[in-house]
Amino acid sequence: MSAVTVRLPETLSEYLNRRAQEGNETKTQVVISALECLRRHEREKLMEEGYRAMGELDRALAEADMGAGAESIPEW
Repeated sequence: MSAVTVRLPETLSEYLNRRAQEGNETKTQVVISALECLRRHEREKLMEEGYRAMGELDRALAEADMGAGAESIPEW
């Protein structure tokens, strides 16, 4: 693990200390958990955006395929 020094506003420093004490964790553990949560949230947001974009593409492909199928399959 690498060491990092950060400066926090007093309110966040107090919050970090309180969370660590209440959770019986080190401040490092609290910060690691918070950063992992942020990273997970960012990944989920990117995945959601990707799924939305793919949904639009899938819909366009399906519509194009339906049109092609209607032209090549005779009606019964």
